[in-house]
Amino acid sequence: MAKKKASKRAKKVKADRYELGVAERKAIQAELEERMADWDYVIGPTAPTAPELIGEENPTRLQSRNTLWFNLSRQPAVSIPNGLTRDGMPTSIMFAARRFEDRSLLEGAQIYQTATDHHLRYPSICAQ
Repeated sequence: MAKKKASKRAKKVKADRYELGVAERKAIQAELEERMADWDYVIGPTAPTAPELIGEENPTRLQSRNTLWFNLSRQPAVSIPNGLTRDGMPTSIMFAARRFEDRSLLEGAQIYQTATDHHLRYPSICAQ
């Protein structure tokens, strides 16, 4: 069902808008590649805020704004647990690497995860 809806939306995209989107994606990709030329990784929070409880979501907040750029530029990124908020909600850290550096990215994330115990902790709202 979702595939049919997506294909209907895709048919509504005009060629000029599609070409503009491709050009914008390529510009973002080039800028990020230039900025990351001297770095192995970019590390930061996966989301700008902690998650909300089910039923309390705020649909106007852009939870994906930190990951969006790496999706657009086709750069590999991975998010792993990095602790809990004061309220016991989980947070995560995102590692992103240059294009085609997937192996290095996963190795770096594994080093971080092995050095911490964040992935073994559960939010206070979870029954253990």
